[in-house]
Amino acid sequence: MAFTVEQIIITRLLREIASVKSIALGEGIPQLLIPHLPEDGRVLSLEDVTEEAAAVDLIIVEATEVSRTGDICLPYEGAPQLQKEKARQWIVATSHFNQRGEGKLVETVTTEPQCPGCADLIITELGVIAVSELGFELREVAPGRSSDDVRAAVQTSLHVADDIDLMKLGS
Repeated sequence: MAFTVEQIIITRLLREIASVKSIALGEGIPQLLIPHLPEDGRVLSLEDVTEEAAAVDLIIVEATEVSRTGDICLPYEGAPQLQKEKARQWIVATSHFNQRGEGKLVETVTTEPQCPGCADLIITELGVIAVSELGFELREVAPGRSSDDVRAAVQTSLHVADDIDLMKLGS
């Protein structure tokens, strides 16, 4: 069965949100999660998070670029400035390539990030990549892809985890 880019990302994201009580979703791909969210959870927009005093468990955003230090550039105008403290975990859910075919995972972002140093985990159609003290660390690779495929698509260095796993899609 062939999956679209969005289906791969959303299917993998479902594992991350299983036990989350409060979540904030950015525009784009994260909005596709709404039908799958638990009914007893609290769902906010990014704008809600900027106004709330308390943090949420998880923020999921799409990005135009993510730096190896976790800076996130959001793909829509008027995006709020956010701080890492607004969530226990930040996930970037985005296609790996922009419309020009360039990788979105870069050494440094080319514009002012809306979420400096926020990214913890990046989920793309190629794999799951953590942002750590090593920079980008490939933790899971999508079916039909290799770590070399992902390395070639990242615009900076990529460490491959010793215990790399295959991204699980479907049941």
